[in-house]
Amino acid sequence: MASYSRYKGLNTFRLPNKDKQEEEVYELRLNSPPPSQWTGDVHTVMEGDTVASISYKYYGTEKLWWKIMDVNCLQMPLDLRVGQTLRIPPFEEATKTMRKKRNFV
Repeated sequence: MASYSRYKGLNTFRLPNKDKQEEEVYELRLNSPPPSQWTGDVHTVMEGDTVASISYKYYGTEKLWWKIMDVNCLQMPLDLRVGQTLRIPPFEEATKTMRKKRNFV
C-alpha cells in the first residue's frame, strides 16, 4: 500500500465475495482520533455546500474532500446538514498524503 493512501494503517480482512473468492477488504474508519487542541478552521454548512465545494474553498482543490469527511467522521458526502459545524484540517495536514507526481523514464 502506498504511503499516501487514505487506507494506510487500517486493518485488512480476507472475506469471500459474491463469487466465493476471497478478497482483501479494509475495516471502516468511522471515528477520527480527537485532536488534543484543534488548530484548523471550523466551517458552518450553508445551503448549497458540498464537501467538494468546502474543500475547494479552504484548499483550492476539490480533491481533498475526503480529508474533511475523515476528520468529521462522515460516511456519505451527501450527509451534510445546513447549520452543521465541520472541522477543516490545516492545509499542511490535509496535503501530507496527496499523491506526488512521478516521472517514469
